[in-house]
Amino acid sequence: EIPDPDLVAVSLTCDPDNDTPDALRRYADRFEADPGRWKFLTGDMAVIKDVANNSFLLPAELGVHSERGVVFDRRGRLRIGRKQSRR
Repeated sequence: EIPDPDLVAVSLTCDPDNDTPDALRRYADRFEADPGRWKFLTGDMAVIKDVANNSFLLPAELGVHSERGVVFDRRGRLRIGRKQSRR
């Protein structure tokens, strides 16, 4: 639990065939996730891989679950994750 009201957690599935919106809703309910603060996302695996690889800078493989995460600041800049080169 993080008390900062501006924090929003996003979980992105790597098993979209099984993690349907209804399945993710049940999962969120099981953890009493506040839908305003914790989003569970699914979709086309090609899009998921693109977002994971190019936005989160994390690998994404079908059916592989990870506990790794990243943090974006209010400006949408990646703050924690794989090191990036400075420009």
